[in-house]
Amino acid sequence: MEKAFNILLSTINNVVDISPKEIELLKTHFTYEEFAPGTTVIKKGDIANKVFFISEGSMHFYHEDGSEKKTLFIFLEGLFAGAYESFLHQTPAEGFVETIEKTNALWLPYEKMKILDDHLPAWNHLQRKVAEERYIQAQKRLAAFIKSDPKERYEEILKYRPELLERIPDSILATFLNISLGEFKKLRSI
Repeated sequence: MEKAFNILLSTINNVVDISPKEIELLKTHFTYEEFAPGTTVIKKGDIANKVFFISEGSMHFYHEDGSEKKTLFIFLEGLFAGAYESFLHQTPAEGFVETIEKTNALWLPYEKMKILDDHLPAWNHLQRKVAEERYIQAQKRLAAFIKSDPKERYEEILKYRPELLERIPDSILATFLNISLGEFKKLRSI
């Protein structure tokens, strides 16, 4: 747990200064857990009552389209993961959050997040920064689907997120790019 918490603190310190007293408050509110690959941590229709901070491993947020999973977002180390709309508004989740690899994470229940909101100004600043980054990423992703063809979207991953190609299964990456697995494999072979 200590390693995971140190990664969380490093992430926080990149955004905002936090005092030793505030660090102790944070430690009492997060829970550490290890997840096997393929573990569903949030189910569609459930109210997401936790947000996860990944210290090792990966997760994805996806929708089901028949028997196929359509990945909307991939979370790696150093990122908060979850079904944010469901978590923040306490409404049923529109999709699933599942581990891809063995994943070590700290998680924060909704009720404890509210306590941090009330007692830790640095936490509010961090949440705003995380929300801003998610918004920017969502806008870029939407623009890519409007302006770019599959090859260009693949090249963006190759250029800016090559670790995904090394760690994430082709089937998940294909749906992340909104192409068939066959199309994805053809792009990888070029």
